Amino acid sequence: MRHRCYCANDTITQDVTIDNVMNLSASVATNDNNACAGEEMVFTATTNATDPSYQWQVNGVDAGNNSAVFSSNTLNSNDEVSCIITTSDACAGSVVSNSITVLITPAVTPQVTISASVTDICQGEEITLTATATHGGSAPVFQWQVNGLNAGNNSSSFSGNTFNSNDAVSCILTSNASCINKSKDTSDMVIIHVTTSVTPSIEITTTSAAACQNETILFNSTIQHGGSAPQYQWQVNEVDAGTAPTFSSTALNDGDVIRCILTSNVAACITRVTDTSDAVTIAISETITPRLSISASSASICTGATVAFNAIAENAGSAPAYQWYINDVAVNETGQQFSGSNFSDGDVIKCIVTSNAACAAPANTAADELALSVSDVVTSVTQKLICEGENYWGYTTAGTYTDQFVSAAGCDSIRTLYLEVGMNPVPSLGKDTSICAGEALQLSPGQFSSYLWQNGSTQSSITATAAGTYTVTVTNECGSSTATITIAEKACGDIWFPSAFTPNGDNINDKFGVLNAGILESYYLAVYNRWGEKIFETTNPARAWDGKTKGTASPTGIYTWYSVFKKSGQVYQKKGYVTIIR
Repeated sequence: MRHRCYCANDTITQDVTIDNVMNLSASVATNDNNACAGEEMVFTATTNATDPSYQWQVNGVDAGNNSAVFSSNTLNSNDEVSCIITTSDACAGSVVSNSITVLITPAVTPQVTISASVTDICQGEEITLTATATHGGSAPVFQWQVNGLNAGNNSSSFSGNTFNSNDAVSCILTSNASCINKSKDTSDMVIIHVTTSVTPSIEITTTSAAACQNETILFNSTIQHGGSAPQYQWQVNEVDAGTAPTFSSTALNDGDVIRCILTSNVAACITRVTDTSDAVTIAISETITPRLSISASSASICTGATVAFNAIAENAGSAPAYQWYINDVAVNETGQQFSGSNFSDGDVIKCIVTSNAACAAPANTAADELALSVSDVVTSVTQKLICEGENYWGYTTAGTYTDQFVSAAGCDSIRTLYLEVGMNPVPSLGKDTSICAGEALQLSPGQFSSYLWQNGSTQSSITATAAGTYTVTVTNECGSSTATITIAEKACGDIWFPSAFTPNGDNINDKFGVLNAGILESYYLAVYNRWGEKIFETTNPARAWDGKTKGTASPTGIYTWYSVFKKSGQVYQKKGYVTIIR
């Protein structure tokens, strides 16, 4: 029989059933109320309310959503976070949780500077460099570098006596301090100047080691450590020929040998006074005429086909330079070979070779022009995404595929396929497990496009706070897949009753009754449906409700229970709700 519910202290003028007012409780907790600036903080509310609604507040101002979890990365230090929880039980009302004071630590920037005992040294002299760290933490790591290469040990100082002049020394600090906006900082460089003994040297170069007869040949000298007034002595076949920094002649013969002797006037740190350059042997050649011809892999092609061109030069020297042209317009191709595919019918290909041979005349020579015949093609481009195990046009792996279909007339069509292969979704919630009453378990199946949990949630993860079977269906571009996990409640303390069970015949959490009871001196348990009808009762602690009403499986939903038992001489009364999950 249905009846109306009244709260305690209500004025009643007829016989009614009075329900006790639920003693609501609520608390909020966070894994860490001391965070860095910009770091996300997560708060979780816990309550015994029936069908609770949540209103989070920050400093008394509403925030967040109607959820047992509230997260934010914009909190300030000393902000107060709390939650107002309202139950659907008309006699219970609402309750305000405890307040958590947030501590926010500002971010700092690690810095490192270095200094050297001395920066100007002689070769072999030892230098000590010292690093000073700011916000380095309790165990800073120092990595010294010389010219960008790691050196030294993990120490705030670094010493060495093998530096070279202009070596650049720096130090990389890796900080382990809290709330840093970066973990590494690199110091400015310290440049080391090393003075060494010097050795005078001379090198000579010429504008052309191969020249034509009667051509002017110029020789230049490059010296090191010659002092303020170096002296030069040029020689041709070991006969003195000039005393200037440069030397030129129009009377050299094939096979003549040119060298120069340097006399230095450096006063200090010099290993010798004179140095003789390497000899340069001159080749005198007669005038020659370069010739050039070009060929193509095919002069009649389909649109988009690749044609390779090759140039053959004679009397062009050891390193000739080539310049290719299409319709007299230079292209960015300067090698002996040239290939391309973007040709039109009637395009004219030309090449000019610039000879580096001695006495070549003329230096630039063009080949005969080559005209192309290009026929049209029909092209198509298809972009396709398939899933694992599928195929498209016979292809099963990702890639670019080009198929050419040629008719009797040639150049019928070219078909290009850009194929992508997506992965089938494979979610996982882990193995079946159990939790204590009041515990929570985070369930996440992995990264997918969309999610649908058994409770209608579409979040990427949910928190399980009660026993039951949890199912998620995930979807990506290749379809959907489902994962399931069963969570059972386990005894974790004194006498308790589970908040949910799954009477599905798998012998896991199949029945509802007292748990962790031990020895009871008396016991009574009754279960009521949503209309207040008693559908199960027992005085045997070993007997539990199998989820049936008069032998028929009761529907999924919430049921009320009441129990009275005596243990160790004391009588206890308990009541609550249990959920059938199928």
